[in-house]
Parts: sequence; C-alpha cells; structure tokens
Amino acid sequence: MSLLGCSTQMEPYKAAEVVSVDSSLVHVGSPQNYADDVENLTNDYLQALKEQNYKKLANLMDTDSIKSLHDMFIVFGTKAEAEGKFDEVRIGPFSKYKNAAQFENASVQEFYANFIQMALEKEPKALEIFSKADFKYIGVVSETKQNGYAVYKLKLDIDGYELEVADLLPITFRDGKVTASMPEEMEAFTTAIKKKLAKGI
Repeated sequence: MSLLGCSTQMEPYKAAEVVSVDSSLVHVGSPQNYADDVENLTNDYLQALKEQNYKKLANLMDTDSIKSLHDMFIVFGTKAEAEGKFDEVRIGPFSKYKNAAQFENASVQEFYANFIQMALEKEPKALEIFSKADFKYIGVVSETKQNGYAVYKLKLDIDGYELEVADLLPITFRDGKVTASMPEEMEAFTTAIKKKLAKGI
C-alpha cells in the first residue's frame, strides 16, 4: 500500500538506527531549530493525509518540486487542446477546467491539491486504513544541505491485525524553510508522462 510518500511496504527501522541532524549540512539556524521544523512539518503532513485535507497538504510542499509537475501537465493539456482532445483528458487535475488556459492560470498549490486528491482516492482502502493510523516522528536524516528525509513510524490496523512500520518523507530545506518534496512515486509518474508526451497524445 502506498500513499505517495507514505508506503507501508518497507522494513521497520529501529529508532537507534535513525541519524539525527548533522549541523554541517544545515545552511542557517541551529540544528535544534531545523530538527523541530522537520518534526512539525512531518506531523502536519501526516495529519493532513489522515484528514484528507489536500489543500493543506499542497501548501506543505516545496513549490519548486511540484512546479515541474504542473508545468508538464500544462504542456500536456495545451497539446491535447491543440489536437481537439482536451475534453478527452478532462480527468483528475483537468476535470475542474474548461480549457488549457484555465488550467495554466491555476496556482501550483491548487493544481497539486487536485492532483493528489485524484491519486489518493484511487486507493480508498489505503485511505481508510491511514485515516485510523497513529503516527510518531522519529528523526531526520540529512542527505545534502538542501535535501533529506524525515523518518516516522506508523501503527496501522489492517483487518484486525496491528502493524508497525517506519517510513520516510522526502524534505527540502530552502531559504530557511523546511517543506515536503515530491515522493519518488510521483517522480516516476512524471517520467512516464514525459514519455507519453514524446510519443504524442
């Protein structure tokens, strides 16, 4: 089961294996402030997922991370409209827009909220399970000065069976602010759409 960055297929981590923030990888502010910001972001992100609050979720994302996805869909929608096929692709992120221009004028956050809603609601069972899950922030692993992963643990009830798993939330640290990055599943999806565009609508 995967909820775009919250998969439940990973091997559980041990808390002792989680690396705390490395001060040499932080641009500004103290390591403690950075760690606190990551913890607050992770809790807000997971709570928004539980509540299916897609607007809040979108506002927690790194704008540059999701802008590339938005730009790609603008190209997709514009090309479809030019070929008289826009009505055929008015699903998901396109469903609320009458033409490609309306879609292009939508904010990045509005686009992502619509997109993430479409993607997650394809997994209603996973959403139901996650809505009842308990979560606990564990720590943060810094990969570079700008990128890292928040580590958290989920306690799930799947058909009466309790399961504890640990997972990662990609994060970005930019201009003194910590935000969530686009999950790997979304990166793969973006690549697939680019290939489709290369072949034609």
